[in-house]
This record gives sequence, C-alpha cells and structure tokens, in this order.
Amino acid sequence: MSNKDESDIKQKISQLSEMVTWFEGDSFQLEQASDKFQAAQLLAQEIETELSKIGNQINVIKQDFSKQ
Repeated sequence: MSNKDESDIKQKISQLSEMVTWFEGDSFQLEQASDKFQAAQLLAQEIETELSKIGNQINVIKQDFSKQ
C-alpha cells in the first residue's frame, strides 16, 4: 500500500467519523438525515472496498512467503 492509499483511507475514515458525529450532535436535522446517511453509507462502502483490496494484497504476499 502506498502512502497515498493510506492517506486516502485515513481521510475517508475521518470524513465518516465527522458524519457520525453530526448524527450524534446538536446540529442534527431530520430533513438532512436521509442525504447525509446515503453519503455516509457510500463512503463506508468505499472504505470497505479499499480495505478488502489491501487484505487481498496481504494474502498474496503471505502466499508468496509460504512458497519459499
């Protein structure tokens, strides 16, 4: 994983955390909740996809080392 990939994932996790904080905070407005929830759900899916790719890369590396 490159530093850029790690930075992107950290940034997305930070954004998701801010979204969750909004839902828990005083500025929560029901009218905005649906849109913000959909955005948070999409961001969570992106994070999950990126972490899955990293997990697959780790498995490939582990397999390469076990062959040696």
